Amino acid sequence: MNVRILFLGIVFLVLYAGNSYGGNSINNGALDVFFDCDFCDNQYLKEQVQFINYMRDQEDAQVFVLGTEENTGSGGRRYTFYFIGKKQFEGIRDTIAFSTPPQFTDDERRTRRVKKIKQGLIQYILETPQSDNITIDYEEKETTTETEEKPTEDKWNNWVFDLGFDTDISGESTSKEFSYDASVSAERITKKWKSQVRIDNEYNREKFMTDEDTVISENTERSVSASVVRALSDQWSLRLRSRAYSDSYDNIQSSYDIFPAIEYNIFPYEEANTRQIRISYDVGYIHNNYQDSTIYDETQEKLWQEGISVDLMFNQQWGSAFFGADFEHYFKDPSQNGLLYSIGVFSFMEFRVYKGLSVDLRGDISFVHDQVALEDQKPSKTDLLTDTKEVKTQYEYSVRVGISYTFGALYNNVVNQRFGRRY
Repeated sequence: MNVRILFLGIVFLVLYAGNSYGGNSINNGALDVFFDCDFCDNQYLKEQVQFINYMRDQEDAQVFVLGTEENTGSGGRRYTFYFIGKKQFEGIRDTIAFSTPPQFTDDERRTRRVKKIKQGLIQYILETPQSDNITIDYEEKETTTETEEKPTEDKWNNWVFDLGFDTDISGESTSKEFSYDASVSAERITKKWKSQVRIDNEYNREKFMTDEDTVISENTERSVSASVVRALSDQWSLRLRSRAYSDSYDNIQSSYDIFPAIEYNIFPYEEANTRQIRISYDVGYIHNNYQDSTIYDETQEKLWQEGISVDLMFNQQWGSAFFGADFEHYFKDPSQNGLLYSIGVFSFMEFRVYKGLSVDLRGDISFVHDQVALEDQKPSKTDLLTDTKEVKTQYEYSVRVGISYTFGALYNNVVNQRFGRRY
């Protein structure tokens, strides 16, 4: 059979099947809503909330819903939904925030999210013809006198502990890889204080087999870190951080440091979900013991370092953007080793230019002049190919540019799970 005829036949079948579908996917008179929510499980949302129209483009919507997610101190999730009226609802806004406990499953979380989304849409639906279809049910939960009189006590005093272990085993005929990561952490978060302690042990082993040789590379990293943050006001914070670690990749046999820091957020921290401009400064002491002699002929070293960073984050109707810049500097005699510093800039932007046209920009660049732990001997070819040791460089960069244009039907209400995605 001629391949061209077969291809044209398949195209005709697809077009005929699409045009012959008799169902109407538009809810006449329903509220037109656009969702900007990466975690909302859109298929489930469309199945559970069928009394609205899901718009492909926010410019055609009557209500814009922005969803944000963050972790809570107890290990749960905190969700915030911003309901922003457009067109005839211009100026009508609402915000719904709620938390789910750490023991909730994915299904329980998405069920709770859908319930809150329905509640947030009610005030807009009341102004549409579908308001006549609304009924209100109130489910009264049973409570006991003992529960009402005796508040729940937290015997852990806001401390949350986590034990973790994961491993990865993969291979093929010419290569094999084994890695694991074991960790223990404790965290306590309140409005004024944030305390964290963490222990990590990471190991990675790769084996490459050729006709001539077998190459094995191994990396090990162990660390203990602790930090405490104190809120001074709506915009000022203090932090004290300390870490002890060893890392075969970085030529660190053992190292410990201590760094106090101060941070200022131009916007109040309560607005951190939608916008942040944070400036921080730290200065501290580092003691390094090296596995091998460094390029500066050091086997151990006491260092003082300072750093300043600026972070900008926006999550708005037009999209989202993040920009960060870091400057770090070692206090060493520049006449001996030159000025030891590093500068890093990194950014991410995802925004809608017009209608269905979206642009995705990601990039980072670092100027590196502070590799104080770099080994004196040159890395072998094996080290370079397997990336088991840090190598000398003056810069690092990466750039990614993406563009997409979505067009077609205004409404996107239908859910069809046949031949669905694979996990």
